[in-house]
Amino acid sequence: MRSEPQRNKQSWWRNGVSRHFRVDNRRHGRPLYLVFGVNWTDADGKKRMATFQAARADEVSWEQELHAANTADAFRSEYEWCRRHGLPF
Repeated sequence: MRSEPQRNKQSWWRNGVSRHFRVDNRRHGRPLYLVFGVNWTDADGKKRMATFQAARADEVSWEQELHAANTADAFRSEYEWCRRHGLPF
């Protein structure tokens, strides 16, 4: 695990957590959603990404954004704790 994000990556807040917008092609009008993504590796060594959606980009409040960011941060913290202690995640 890196202590700092790579220069070419767009980590947000901490290493392994990114903030981006995602288009939902299933909905009418293809709305944008604010999403926090967490990169992690499963027990088989496969790279994974968990996403936490805040709200539609045009309707998101700072409380919703903070809640999604804190949830993503808690997920990443738990993952890192398990890795440090040799436990499966």
